[in-house]
Amino acid sequence: MVNHAHKHYSNSFKRHADDDIEILTFYQNLHQKVDDLPSKPFLFQMLGLVQSIQTLKSKTSAGHEKVSDKLIKLLARSHCSFILITLNSLLVKNESFNYWKKGEMILLPKDKTTLIDINNTRPISLLPCLGKLYEKSFLIYLRKWMTDNNILPSEQSGLRSAHSTTTRFTQFIQDVSTSLQQHIAALILYTDFSKAFDQLWRRGLIYKLHKLRCPKELL
Repeated sequence: MVNHAHKHYSNSFKRHADDDIEILTFYQNLHQKVDDLPSKPFLFQMLGLVQSIQTLKSKTSAGHEKVSDKLIKLLARSHCSFILITLNSLLVKNESFNYWKKGEMILLPKDKTTLIDINNTRPISLLPCLGKLYEKSFLIYLRKWMTDNNILPSEQSGLRSAHSTTTRFTQFIQDVSTSLQQHIAALILYTDFSKAFDQLWRRGLIYKLHKLRCPKELL
């Protein structure tokens, strides 16, 4: 079963073939390209760290570092100060711990059936909680840059704070109601990319962020 799952998800998570000449040329001068970007240095603040801790789920499950979300949420403020100093030190040095990138994967079935097809399973990675906390703190600044520069379209609900499927459904009802009142047709198109994260083209993403003039500290 393990070998079967390994073969299936190894194919799903395979790297993108870098066959785009423009991006290959871009990566040959990556360091120079990054230095040409605007600089907006920042440090994590205690308020943002506390907010990131509050968004953690109160779960006792833990990855290989054996530190759970619930344990972090129970820490005293003095310990949060220690975490803040550590995260800012990594941020300034542009570093992270290698073990933060390792996770313990388990497979959960999407359907409650006795015979489960491998395509109807969902891989769940138990990642180090401190690594997730670093990402949540970093995401505050990345989202601010995206909001200030209108990177995401207003119609997008996925991966946006205070947006969900309910947001899109409410907009759908409003658009249809307006069209009925004006006696015109309502054209609505929704797009959901299959395995979008599994097959993320990382080099292409970095190239696009560079084209958007993303500050080099965020990139």
